[in-house]
Amino acid sequence: MSTSAYREAAYAPGVWAHQLDSTSPSVPVAVIADEITALTCRTGVPMTAYVRTTGTAAWQIVLVRDPSVTHGTPEPRECERAAKNLAATGRWQSRGQLARASALVAIGLREGYAPGNQLHTLAEFETLHFRHLPVWVGGPAELISARPLPDGGARTYREPGVLTFTDPENLPAFAAIAHDLGQHRFVVHDWLAGWTVAYSRTGQGAYLDAGEA
Repeated sequence: MSTSAYREAAYAPGVWAHQLDSTSPSVPVAVIADEITALTCRTGVPMTAYVRTTGTAAWQIVLVRDPSVTHGTPEPRECERAAKNLAATGRWQSRGQLARASALVAIGLREGYAPGNQLHTLAEFETLHFRHLPVWVGGPAELISARPLPDGGARTYREPGVLTFTDPENLPAFAAIAHDLGQHRFVVHDWLAGWTVAYSRTGQGAYLDAGEA
């Protein structure tokens, strides 16, 4: 992707994205965050979950491989083991791996990582998106990551974000959107190119937090 605002910080061949649907009408997002934390503690697999949400509750999780300089990238077989472990709790039904003829872009809405930082809205994202592209296929999501700690626990981070399915040729537009939203990092899952890439902000003000670049 050609952009001066971001660089490829971490990447992995292939795309792994596993969809699970709730067996109840909805689940509080806070409960899902606890479940993802517990999943990483049980399996030792660093997990990232894109939670399709209407605000405080959700009905669908997409577990993904998220490349990291610090934590590396789990193998697909490890990710599948974790997805089956989550489904075995009975609260989530596996729908299998997603396969799309497109790319999935995940962009957060909080500037930086501190809880008190500016939090943008979905409406702001949509305004920026339609300045660049006429059609948006996606929706709001809670972006949750859980990374294993040496003591057997896990460190969890979450923030509101947006998921978009798009043609890979549109990725420079999403880099511009991420820049305008003050994002230090965003992730692209590209089925067509066969790569998952974490992009990190370049230049003044760029920094890495929680080992997630």
